Amino acid sequence: MSKLLTNGCSLTWGSGLNPDTRVVDAYPYKLAKLLDVELIDLSKPGESCQYVVRTTIDFFLERLNEDLSDYIVFLQMPSGLRFEYWKEDGWNSYMINNSDSKTIVNLFGNDMYDSYNMINSIMQVGSFLKENNIRYYISTNGKDCKINERIEYIETNYNILGSSLVNSRLAGEVPFKEIRIPGDGHFSEHGHTVVRKSIFLYNSLHHV
Repeated sequence: MSKLLTNGCSLTWGSGLNPDTRVVDAYPYKLAKLLDVELIDLSKPGESCQYVVRTTIDFFLERLNEDLSDYIVFLQMPSGLRFEYWKEDGWNSYMINNSDSKTIVNLFGNDMYDSYNMINSIMQVGSFLKENNIRYYISTNGKDCKINERIEYIETNYNILGSSLVNSRLAGEVPFKEIRIPGDGHFSEHGHTVVRKSIFLYNSLHHV
């Protein structure tokens, strides 16, 4: 049986949904049912691009003796302003915000660093998946990696979905406000259904 591996932050995990039905209401489960495949969801709320890269690569490093052609990978890249760091005996997540020192915000809390962090993450995990002939799709978040020197290369050489999960184009031009929870940046149950349908249609039209 084919397998769908998803990874990302709260948008993929299903934050804001009914806790009792979150798993089945979030788009990874709905997409897996639509494709009739087994689901492995590695997403966690508040995580970073670095988390997505690390956990996705580690997952497959442990399975290099398997037939990886059975897998379809969908990655939703979080904000490039989030970071992972090692403390004592585990990984921790951190997001730069305006409450940080002015120096930290100026150095690492800007749009350019956000984009570079995301692009480097895409290149790292994308290259690994390509090398191992694993089918994959990546949706960017936030600014959609607007760095002129690299954007054409990224779009040409990696399987980037038409746009961001956040900005609605992937959702078939449905305004984001119509698929999110009122007063919250996360998808509603209806929003997860719209995203699931859009990913499925994209997958059908753009075979890896």
